[in-house]
Amino acid sequence: MINLLIVDDEAIILDGLTELFHTAGIADLEVHRANSAVLALKIMTRSKIDIVLTDIRMPEMSGLELFDQVRERWPRCKVIFLTGYNDFGYVQEVLRKGGADYVLKMDGDEEIVRSVQKTIADIHEETDVERFIVEAKQKMKLLQPLAQREYVGNLVMGEPFTLSGLKQRFEELDIPFRTAKPAYLLLGKVDAWEDVIRPSDRTLLLYALQNIAMEIIPSSFLSLSIPWDGSSLLWLVQQREDGEPEPSAASAERERRPEEPEDPVDRRLQDSLDSIQQAAKRFLNLQVSFSCSGLFDWPAIGQVYDRLRELIQKGAGIGQEISYLRRENDGTNAAEERRAEELRAQLKRFIFLESHLENGKEAEFDQALLQLMHAADRDKVPLSLSLEAFNRVSSLLLSHMNRFEMTELLSDPKELERLTRIDAFSSWPDTTAFFRKSANGLFEHRRRKQADRGLEIVEKIETYVGRNLQGDLSLSRLGQAVYLNPAYLSRLYKQITGVGLSDYVTEKRIQKSKELLRSTDMKIQDITTLVGLESPSYFARLFKRLTGQSPQEFRES
Repeated sequence: MINLLIVDDEAIILDGLTELFHTAGIADLEVHRANSAVLALKIMTRSKIDIVLTDIRMPEMSGLELFDQVRERWPRCKVIFLTGYNDFGYVQEVLRKGGADYVLKMDGDEEIVRSVQKTIADIHEETDVERFIVEAKQKMKLLQPLAQREYVGNLVMGEPFTLSGLKQRFEELDIPFRTAKPAYLLLGKVDAWEDVIRPSDRTLLLYALQNIAMEIIPSSFLSLSIPWDGSSLLWLVQQREDGEPEPSAASAERERRPEEPEDPVDRRLQDSLDSIQQAAKRFLNLQVSFSCSGLFDWPAIGQVYDRLRELIQKGAGIGQEISYLRRENDGTNAAEERRAEELRAQLKRFIFLESHLENGKEAEFDQALLQLMHAADRDKVPLSLSLEAFNRVSSLLLSHMNRFEMTELLSDPKELERLTRIDAFSSWPDTTAFFRKSANGLFEHRRRKQADRGLEIVEKIETYVGRNLQGDLSLSRLGQAVYLNPAYLSRLYKQITGVGLSDYVTEKRIQKSKELLRSTDMKIQDITTLVGLESPSYFARLFKRLTGQSPQEFRES
């Protein structure tokens, strides 16, 4: 939406220019008008104006003075001067300041419209999407640590990804790992904060711990650490591609010891974790425990994190432990354990299920729900896990039904009972079908509510217009009346009614003027005021354009 403000103290010129742009067919252009520079400044404090088309010679305040005020207060606003040859010397000085253009009055209507169209194109070019993308990328560089933290956090929480997508995101966020190679995942947790009470102090100490780790972890490894859960740090570690230096004689001797496990976590990482613990104790007075994975492939990152967290929570409680994750299944219950792990991964992704419901993404919600319910099949996993999944889905649906007043389900005791009792279903597929049906009803109900809300806004706007024909009915004022952005309101109204909002306002003003012309002897000037138009000459032009008759001809007929 582009807002054009026409400023001229001569009524006939102001009316003519207003009519010119009403009929020029420029899309998404709203025309405002002012018969003085002082009034123009008042309008600009109420509404965002993109282009000012102004005469130069006006009483009280000239167009040049208006330009100075506009440049000072609204530097992005463009100014076009309507000028004669005698004014050109003044305009040259202003043009040197930038931000203004001019058009000669004697060049005619087409040149005036062309100048405004060129200025609109310049505005669009300045706000071109590509420029914003470039600026966004520059800002992302500054916020890169936060973006890296958010993305890695989503990965360990189970956000679905493909290896090609992972590689692309790593490159965008400058995360140095190679997705074709395995990596280690480390979880470090502060065992006790002692006297550190303030959250800001804890955050500072976690960053200090990060810096210690960066100094100690060998340079033969790529590493990335992020703060986690307020008292933990998460590390991703991967061996560099250019190979590793030869181990020292001492470490080589350790690797030959018979008591070492067959598949140990890389020895240098073990040594590094021990050194980090000692440094944290010495310099920060913190006891830190670690759980560390072996090498894992990237698709397993969510499951590896779950097992590390479980491992560190099951610690012996003496502080400064280092626990290593190994595969210890003997094969007897491997299938059951895999199903339980899959369900835990799905439950961890529950946040995405909530997000799909919140944002009205029905297809994505249904797919995520099916995956969760498949993993939670009560015939294949322990009942306690099935019950956890059932209750979380049930609570989510019930919460949204309450919020959106879905009375058709909430008022039925039998349906409510089925929603809250896992034993109300004869089979797990029946449970899944019921949840999908309930969710489908919820999405449909929300769509109806949103449609009703749109119609309600249209009704409010049309009522407001009918009651305030004599007043300000600009898009800005109408937006304020229903607490919506004017451009959004304009699109919404046209989408619902098929008619532009400005056209509707004009139509209602002409309808009202017809009633007054038909049923009263009021003067044209008084009718002009009652229907909220600025001057009788502009009213006459507008009336004739829309009806084919002048106001007087309509009255006489």
